[in-house]
Amino acid sequence: MRLKNKISITKAICEARLFKKKTPLMASWALSYRCNRRCIYCRIWELSRKELSTPEVISMIDKFSSLGTQCITFTGGEPLMREDIGEIITYASRKGIFIKINSNGSMIPRRISVLAHLNSLSLSFDGPEEIQDYIRGEGSYAEVIEAVRVAKGYGINVSFLTVLSKVNLNSIDFILESAKKFQVAVLFQPATSLLLGSGEKNPISCSSNEYEQAIRKLIANKRINRYNILNSTKGLWHLCHWPNQRSLPCAAGKISFRVEPNGEVHSCFKQVSHNLADIFCNDCWCGTQVEINYLSAWNINAILNSIRWV
Repeated sequence: MRLKNKISITKAICEARLFKKKTPLMASWALSYRCNRRCIYCRIWELSRKELSTPEVISMIDKFSSLGTQCITFTGGEPLMREDIGEIITYASRKGIFIKINSNGSMIPRRISVLAHLNSLSLSFDGPEEIQDYIRGEGSYAEVIEAVRVAKGYGINVSFLTVLSKVNLNSIDFILESAKKFQVAVLFQPATSLLLGSGEKNPISCSSNEYEQAIRKLIANKRINRYNILNSTKGLWHLCHWPNQRSLPCAAGKISFRVEPNGEVHSCFKQVSHNLADIFCNDCWCGTQVEINYLSAWNINAILNSIRWV
């Protein structure tokens, strides 16, 4: 994030904590569940949800802006599947909201002209070409590398999101070296036991022992090369215990929320709350949400680490 955005969001988080205000500062907004990729660990694209029209999205952005929302991450599915994504980004940006997109990167080159007001782009990156293409489909590695080049050429901040599974646990060195090569940072999180968007067993979820070893390796790397890993050390220690439930501060319903394609507002990915009520959760493995949780709790390690967020 740019410095003024960091300062504004940090100030808002501090005020929310100090005065115990429930303010929807950060939103994760799934604009669509449609996707042009068929990743092994995801079935989101199978979910059928009515999508808001452009005027309806604009109306919700107005409402969130009036409530003090500082940052919106548009996700999916693949958010660039929406033809109006440029109009949505431009409008939200003009409202003073920091805009980030989570994408597989495949549509970035041909749609870059409508992303002029995008602040940050998070690209799915799972390892070497043979691994990336195995997990996400043939050609996906070449697509994400081209997306990095094109987006950075337009001055957009770029980061990687890596989902750790039994397929790429041995690719951590490659992933970190790639992040250094392309001058981006990477956020890690586990491929959970169940498929995203489905109750079926995830075929590439790794064992807890294998995963713990991988996260401990990241913690060691964080001490040496902290600028290429977006997770805080505190956040990594939490993820290290997956899938065993662990208590952690929860910002959902306090400063963060999620929006479904049909406009439903959730406290988080599980619990619906129209009034942003207090909730307790000990089963959070989303890398970004874990960091937001610790920021909300004023964890000094997470706060200092957030300075490197892109």
